[in-house]
Amino acid sequence: MKDKVLKPVGEKLGWQLKDRRSLMKTQWNEIVSDEIVLHRKQRITYTYVISPGAVFVVPVTKEGKFVLIRNYRWTIDEVCWEVPAGLRNHSVAKTVEALCRAEMKEEAGCVGGEMHFVGEFFSANGVCDLRLFVNLALGVDLEESAPEDSESILEIKAFTRAELEMMLDKGEVSDGDSVFCLLLAFRYLDKMKA
Repeated sequence: MKDKVLKPVGEKLGWQLKDRRSLMKTQWNEIVSDEIVLHRKQRITYTYVISPGAVFVVPVTKEGKFVLIRNYRWTIDEVCWEVPAGLRNHSVAKTVEALCRAEMKEEAGCVGGEMHFVGEFFSANGVCDLRLFVNLALGVDLEESAPEDSESILEIKAFTRAELEMMLDKGEVSDGDSVFCLLLAFRYLDKMKA
């Protein structure tokens, strides 16, 4: 294999990468197929998505309301409430904070505020390597949003925490990444108060 892909943890556990094929590459992600020999010598093909990672930001206004967007998603053919987010590869922003600020301005019209890093996690780690970096922006102001042409943001709305918790209980926020980001933000805010 020309370009050996390093999987140091897998190699330590006895997994061996024999070959990698790129099945498709887009401006956002790449789908690859790896030929692997497992630790018990079984050969498998593992196909998954390689991603540049993403940022998610939970904007909170000076009045303490959480700003969400209602966004159409082609993959599931549904409209979902979400927090502003974006991939790390298609922006001139160099840092996680700068990209969070750019995404919340672009998608929700949120500017300013004090940025707090609240966590990172992998989304759907069985099918992709997408690492999410989550920030909480406290004290944002609302201005005009400027979504990209490829986005279909239908609504921007600010909710109280109680309203959001009720929406979460009813399953009205169906994007799992956004749900987890909101829970991380709530936990962070509770720790700030303690």
